[in-house]
Amino acid sequence: MINIDFNQQAKQYEWFNTETGSLLTAPCGPTNKASLFQTAVAMTYPTLWQTATRWIAAEPYLERTIWKGVELVANNGVETFSDDGPLAATPDRFGGRLLARVQSSDAFGRYSVTNSDGYIVCECQHYQDGGAPLDQYGQKTCKHIAAYRLSQRIESRF
Repeated sequence: MINIDFNQQAKQYEWFNTETGSLLTAPCGPTNKASLFQTAVAMTYPTLWQTATRWIAAEPYLERTIWKGVELVANNGVETFSDDGPLAATPDRFGGRLLARVQSSDAFGRYSVTNSDGYIVCECQHYQDGGAPLDQYGQKTCKHIAAYRLSQRIESRF
């Protein structure tokens, strides 16, 4: 899990690397916090970082969505289901096959990610309202779908 804390007294973001015992800091500002998070991911989860940066290189317009998905994966927010698992055959409210349950960003529940007629579908409002950006294949990609896809790419490497 990656926790970026804000030190109000020092007016900086801080991340404590439990593996090395070192404290990394970044000055106040949203881009600095994002940069510190990306550094923390690279140090803690190098495969996840490599997978995300390759995807961003191929589809830079999805960068914000991909990094939000990375945050969900890094914080153990993705529960995937195999094709032969007990919940795989469970249809969601759209009639699709359940692929994963992904933590909401406010931590008050999980969204179902399903395969419905060949499309990956999420029940979150961003996806349902049409606000999620399209990938190069025309697939809407919210942060929950990005997290699912990242977790699948990482799992397939082992």
